Amino acid sequence: MELSAFTMAEILLSLTIIGVVAAITLPSLTGNINERTWNTQRKALYARMSQAVALMPSLSGYGTLTEESSSGADDAVDTAAETFITSGLSKVLKNK
Repeated sequence: MELSAFTMAEILLSLTIIGVVAAITLPSLTGNINERTWNTQRKALYARMSQAVALMPSLSGYGTLTEESSSGADDAVDTAAETFITSGLSKVLKNK
C-alpha cells in the first residue's frame, strides 16, 4: 500500500501563490468599499440639504427685505441668503 501526500515544498509554494494573489486583490477591494462609503455619505448629505432647502419657506422671516439706510432709493437688501446660512440651516440641520 502506497501513501501519497503533498511535500512541504508544494504546500509552501501553494500558500505563497495564494498570498501574492490576496496581496494584489485586497487594495482594489478596500478601494471599492471606500468609494461606496463616500457615495452613501454624499447621497445622505444631498438628501438632508434638499430637505433643508424645502423646509426653508415654512420658517418665518426668510427672504424678507430690510432697509440698511435711508440715503438712497436702492437701500433695500435681500436677507434671504444671509439668514438661510446663519440661522435657517442651523435650525433645519440639527444633529439628531
